[in-house]
Amino acid sequence: MSVLRFSSAIFETCDVHYVFDPAFRRLEDESMTQRQPSKVSPKNFFIYNVCYGETEGQEEEKILFFHPRDTNVDVKMREVGLSEAIVKFAENFDAAECDAVHTKKTRKLFLQPEPNFWMIMTIHLPFGPRSSEVLEGSDYLGGDVETAVYQAVLKQAYSTARLFIGPFQSILDANNGDTTVLKKKLDDFFKRYLLDLRLADCDILNVFDGVQFLPLDRTTFLRSQCFVNLVEATFPVVSHSLLMYDGNLVWSGLNPEDVKVVYRYVCNSLLPKHLKANYLAKMGSSGSNVRLTRFVTGPDSLVDLVYSDKTPKVYLDKIQRPGFFHLVVYKVHDLVICLFLPKNKDPLRLELYRQLDVFLNERMSELITEIKSYRKSAPEQTEAPDTRYVYFNTMNLATKDSLRERKGNPSSDALVRALVRLHNHNVNLSKEGCLSSETFMRMSTDHWVIGRMSNFRQFYIAVERKKLSLQEVDDVAKRICENKLKGIFFHV
Repeated sequence: MSVLRFSSAIFETCDVHYVFDPAFRRLEDESMTQRQPSKVSPKNFFIYNVCYGETEGQEEEKILFFHPRDTNVDVKMREVGLSEAIVKFAENFDAAECDAVHTKKTRKLFLQPEPNFWMIMTIHLPFGPRSSEVLEGSDYLGGDVETAVYQAVLKQAYSTARLFIGPFQSILDANNGDTTVLKKKLDDFFKRYLLDLRLADCDILNVFDGVQFLPLDRTTFLRSQCFVNLVEATFPVVSHSLLMYDGNLVWSGLNPEDVKVVYRYVCNSLLPKHLKANYLAKMGSSGSNVRLTRFVTGPDSLVDLVYSDKTPKVYLDKIQRPGFFHLVVYKVHDLVICLFLPKNKDPLRLELYRQLDVFLNERMSELITEIKSYRKSAPEQTEAPDTRYVYFNTMNLATKDSLRERKGNPSSDALVRALVRLHNHNVNLSKEGCLSSETFMRMSTDHWVIGRMSNFRQFYIAVERKKLSLQEVDDVAKRICENKLKGIFFHV
């Protein structure tokens, strides 16, 4: 990882005041001192290809996407030129790619997702009092921003774009190197994606970018797997499947790298929009007999004579034959099944949706009953409100946490940032060959953060309890491990 730090004076020529849409509006400097500390906010986001625009006077051709869209061409070229210069400058000192540049007011994140393609995101640092005790004097709070978190955000932006439009280079190859189609696809995707991006809410869970698994006993898990196998056997057109319950993964036939992108899209975008649409449809209906479709993606109704295929097409990469698939998502109460059907020229027939509805509805209702029965027989123990934890398994990308249940106050946010720093420490230890470790960190607020790493697993605990001895903190960590990670062995 390469991080460059420069004086902000070097970049004053590109410190331009932009006016974004409401979700991306920048706070003016003169109002910052009269408010609470501002939050992290985006300054710009752009994608370029170094192989284009090499001729003088045609440099703009290398820019594939730039946000804000109304940015002056000269400013765009200055930002891209500066980024290219930084990358080449960093290559003189470190063989690794330059990941970030730190200045007083901003942080610039770099990502090369594919050869010759670069994605750059620049964020404004929060501005506010230097400390909670001293209200006089304000400054840019670069120490409150963890670079690893926003590097992860940039990687998620690429993986999500790839899910919907495919690899960037393949689009260029399909159009004989013409960038017109790629530019349009990037613009259509990112102009919506960036509107929903909430940088201030990002934390260590973005760094892990994992999947929440549903704990089940052997019988219930096998019952779930048999159900998925039966679906694929009954409908041979289904190539892959993914089963979730209440936002937790039950079973998947995909590679974990594909699973995490689909899982993030379904949980963070598809399901919330579906719930909102059903709620509005129910509230807007004068009668009580309104029929709400169980298809999250697909037809609005199974009885309409006029049918338009609204099923999204997603790109699966980590399979034997990478390509685009129809993503059919079906939901019965809290149980969701995602079906991946190979994309072809013809849209999916309405009759197929009717057959799926008849087959899935009753069987999924029966499976829900079994899952609920097991969960009632094995209730999960709750932890004290002053302790939070996050677990991550590198092998299968499994995560388990209680972080976002109690976020919001400054001390809690500081603890979450401390978890990221502790994770960075463990990453550095792993690079040096140390694969098992246990670290205790006492903060200036007298709170504790504990990190354990072993067997490709990581477990972090934040304890917002003062006046605890090291032995007492260790006892808290052991108890949480026993309650939350039953059967998982940490050798440290």
